[in-house]
Amino acid sequence: PLAPTCVALRDGVAAELPRKSVRRAVTRKAVQMLVLCDRDAVLLERRPEQGLWGGLHALPEFAPDEDVVLGARARFGLDIRPDGRHTRLVHRFTHFVLDITAIRAEVVDAGGTRET
Repeated sequence: PLAPTCVALRDGVAAELPRKSVRRAVTRKAVQMLVLCDRDAVLLERRPEQGLWGGLHALPEFAPDEDVVLGARARFGLDIRPDGRHTRLVHRFTHFVLDITAIRAEVVDAGGTRET
């Protein structure tokens, strides 16, 4: 019933519609996440309110080239020992891909912060 007023039909482009939107190239971000175990506990930290997973508790995140042993000492006052196990994960979001290297480590010294 709308054919007489259809602009796409009038212009001869009705078969081409709807047009698919142009997809942007998917960006990738690489991070290391520390799976830091102390007895039966795993360390989580609260993420900043703004940004990815805002306000949620998550594994500590480090830059891909950052030394997680030094990072754990600086951020948490903990001496840790990575056990050599690394797991690679890929998490796809709608607007980018997150390449995660999960590094498992044990707390060696809690610097007096451990409760007994």
